[in-house]
Amino acid sequence: MFLYVFAVFQKMRIAIDFDGTIANTYLLQQRFCKERFGIHLPLEASVGTLRKSFLITEERIKEAKEYVHGEATLSAPLMSGAREAIQKLIAAGHTVIILTGRVQAGMKYAKEYLAQHRIPYHHFLFVSDDEPRRLKNGEILSKEAVLHHLHFDVMIDDQLKELAKLTAAGVTIIILDQPWNRTEDIPPGVIRMNDWKVIPQFLLTAVPAAAA
Repeated sequence: MFLYVFAVFQKMRIAIDFDGTIANTYLLQQRFCKERFGIHLPLEASVGTLRKSFLITEERIKEAKEYVHGEATLSAPLMSGAREAIQKLIAAGHTVIILTGRVQAGMKYAKEYLAQHRIPYHHFLFVSDDEPRRLKNGEILSKEAVLHHLHFDVMIDDQLKELAKLTAAGVTIIILDQPWNRTEDIPPGVIRMNDWKVIPQFLLTAVPAAAA
């Protein structure tokens, strides 16, 4: 069980994912799969093993990913309330870092998208399973490694993966509710939020104080 305390005065380092959290590029993936492969890919199957069962081959998955990480990014719908929520967090004095799992080539269009939609941020970092990089100690650079080594306070994402383990280190993990994560078990300490509108209210009034 997590206890929360009022801590408006505390300045936080907040990491925010891009795909599926700020930009709904999974709608682009769905459209691409229909036009390119003749496959209706349900949004529930946008990631993970369900996507593999629909697309069959890794080559198709790679092709779909390259498409949505390319110039098509710029046509992705903006998640409702994302811009206003991020603006509120920055106005309150918090540091916002975009932390994405895109490959390096996809960074250009993600940054263009953020500028196009007037979304403010302080820094932009990328880690990718497709282009793995390692720290000096040999550890693979991942979201978990970045959040741990750079002492982030909050991560807002649409996929849990290995992020849950960071709650033990005091990182608040917020999972934005999406069709593709609704069957995922959310462990204690991880918070599921239905939409962006409620996130600033939560973060600007209460942060985890201790586990009990």
